Amino acid sequence: MRTMWCERESISRKTGIGNLFVKNLDPSITSARLPEIFPEYGTVISCKVAEENGKSKGYGFVQFGSEDSAMAALDAVHGTMQDGKKLCVSKFVRKSERNNAEPVFTNLYVKNLDEDITDDLLKNKFSAFGNICSTVVMKDEKGKPKGFGFVNFGSHEEAKKAMEALNGELFGSKNLFVGRAQKKDERAETLRQIYGEKYTISHREFSKNSNLHIKNLDVSVDDKKLKQNFCAHGRVISAIVIRHGDGTSKGFGFVPYSNLEDPNKALRSLNGKRISFLFFSIISYIVNMFS
Repeated sequence: MRTMWCERESISRKTGIGNLFVKNLDPSITSARLPEIFPEYGTVISCKVAEENGKSKGYGFVQFGSEDSAMAALDAVHGTMQDGKKLCVSKFVRKSERNNAEPVFTNLYVKNLDEDITDDLLKNKFSAFGNICSTVVMKDEKGKPKGFGFVNFGSHEEAKKAMEALNGELFGSKNLFVGRAQKKDERAETLRQIYGEKYTISHREFSKNSNLHIKNLDVSVDDKKLKQNFCAHGRVISAIVIRHGDGTSKGFGFVPYSNLEDPNKALRSLNGKRISFLFFSIISYIVNMFS
């Protein structure tokens, strides 16, 4: 439950006055705890930590009663440590305004990294361009670097300067690619603009042919158990058991893979296997091996 003051004709609610965007939050910080970070800078109207499936996404929003209070809080809290993480606080910009203006970003996507590049080496490479909130080199399930990572700056100006200076620069044995980090739907839209209908069709075909539909599941099988049985055959993106409104299983689910080969291997190996005292079958609803 989220409670805030009722403002029937609030100009601030419509314009975003006094609203701050806070990121790099520790998972332990909830919507109830977020106001504790901003107690001295004015009246807090509302606080919210963004969540997905009950887990924090690492960012949230704090709205003050006035723009002056919000700016005072921004200046005081930005760059401070909270539960072991350096906070990044900025003025909230509505999505409609972000779309009409030059993109404002602080998070950079970096690829073409050598396998021996660590989080610290990546941070040292970018630290000359400003205050860094976090750096991470992405790794697979076995701990092997994937060759790309992310660098999050404290301000848009710092991130833009680093991107312009380091994109294409030699780092180790490879030339870096440095660009603005994009969400999945934003990347998809960019690719559609570049490649047109060809990308839309190929992306749709990939999604269809990499997804398994599993039925005859026992009611005790949850998402975690379903994923455990399929991850041995390739990289599973997710595993979902479809449920009724009261939370009980409908007896079927979906397991999408990250490529086109792994679902075929899983189908050959697991079709008819017994889980929790019932056989389950993978039907050719999405992956049709027999067409």
